[in-house]
Amino acid sequence: MTMMKNNISENIKELKEKADGLSVLYVEDEDTLREKTSNLFKKIFPTVDVAKDGKEGLDRYKQKKYDIVVTDILMPNMDGFTLIKNILKDNDDQEIIISSAYNEEQYLDKAAELGISSYIYKPVKLNELVDVLNTSIEKIS
Repeated sequence: MTMMKNNISENIKELKEKADGLSVLYVEDEDTLREKTSNLFKKIFPTVDVAKDGKEGLDRYKQKKYDIVVTDILMPNMDGFTLIKNILKDNDDQEIIISSAYNEEQYLDKAAELGISSYIYKPVKLNELVDVLNTSIEKIS
C-alpha cells in the first residue's frame, strides 16, 4: 500500500505511529547524507543506529538485531552486498533496503538475487523513502 497524501509531514507522522518499537540500522559512508538521513529516521523510529561502512554495520548488527537495515552498496572496508550476505546468513528474513546511486543492471540483479526488499536511488526523494519504509513496516507487522 502506497501512502498517497500530499503532506509529507502527515505521512511521516503516520509512519512514526506504525514504526513504534521498531529499530533501524543505517549504513552509509557519505557523512552529510548519513547525518541528514539518520535525522529523518529518528523522526520515525525510536531506535536508529548508524555505521559508516559495511564492516562497522556488520559489527553493530552482530551486537543487536534490527527490524530494518538500510545500506549503501559501494563503501570502504566492506561493501553493501557483502554486508547483506553476512546478515542473511544470520537472519534470512531480515528486512533490507538498498539506497544507492548505482542503477546498473548488475547491481539490480544482485539485489534481486539476494531477495532485497527495496532498492532506492540516490539522491533519495523523501516521498520515495517514506513509501519504501511504509512497505517494509507493513511487511514486518
